[in-house]
Amino acid sequence: MFFDTPRQAERFNAACIEIARLQKRLLLLRFDAAQRAPRPLETRRKGLLGREPVLPAGYEQTLARLHAARQELQERRRAAGYTDGGGWWEQPWERLGPVLMQLLTLPPEEDEADDSGWRHTAALRSVPGRAGNCLLCLHVHAHKQAHSGRKYRRDIEHSAYTPAEREALVGAFNDRRNAAAAFHMFALNNVGVDSLLTGQSYRTAVDYYASPEYLAARMYQSSRYSESLYTVEEQRVLSVSSNSADRRSVHAVCEYRIDEAGTLQSLAPLEFAELQADGGGRGAADHLQMRDAGVLAALWLAEERSLRRVPLALFTAGYDADDFAQAVRVAGILTCLADKLTGGD
Repeated sequence: MFFDTPRQAERFNAACIEIARLQKRLLLLRFDAAQRAPRPLETRRKGLLGREPVLPAGYEQTLARLHAARQELQERRRAAGYTDGGGWWEQPWERLGPVLMQLLTLPPEEDEADDSGWRHTAALRSVPGRAGNCLLCLHVHAHKQAHSGRKYRRDIEHSAYTPAEREALVGAFNDRRNAAAAFHMFALNNVGVDSLLTGQSYRTAVDYYASPEYLAARMYQSSRYSESLYTVEEQRVLSVSSNSADRRSVHAVCEYRIDEAGTLQSLAPLEFAELQADGGGRGAADHLQMRDAGVLAALWLAEERSLRRVPLALFTAGYDADDFAQAVRVAGILTCLADKLTGGD
């Protein structure tokens, strides 16, 4: 805690909650919580032939209020003798916002398949869990309709993100991969790595992450992730043949407990562990890699009627502020639950 007296702590908590609420307003201006998808940006003419994205009404004013609230809290910290950095509330919204939209997005009933021919749809449902807890599950339906034939097309690009936001998302995706690789080398370096792709065996984790195989796979996955942030509208004429594949799976998102008074007592992300799967075709692993179980659960809980109160300290105690993925998770959870946050225990 940055302040020593109960009154100072109360003021600090109130300032953090206000920052979370402003971030929630910004998020909902750009993100449709009911559809679990970003709102497409309108565009306006720029120059003779170009167009540029237009932010929603009120977005820039709310962003200015957020910057002012964060600046005020930072100045209070400095006056108390503390330096900047280390707080979930200090994550710049210009980077945090597009990352949260990506982590929260679930596919609607898609009319168009992705580049590999797959369409996904997903739904969140809560069921009774262990020892009186509740289990939030993600039901994913994947369908592939493969086509072959001749086509003529004109491409028109669409995206819910500006070019700068897409660049920030790719940077954050690579940061998360770097963090995972660093943890692997730190914790399990002496455990050999056997490549399922090439059959090559690596004596240590460091050897694997320094190999041409890993570097090539990393470049490919980063490129695929970048391509997933936009869609291309095609006007085309096709002469095709087709075949299909179908798969349904259930994944554990989180285990949570709400007491009789409506207070959230715990929330434990389960990282989309597969509980059930049937059918052929590709699984949901690639799709879920771009989501965060804790943040996704928080947005769902924000609409849960039985939940009325979320103690701020439930998520702010004990996380590693130097870990970008953890800081984003805490900031995302508190942003989604902002309207139900309280400063007490």
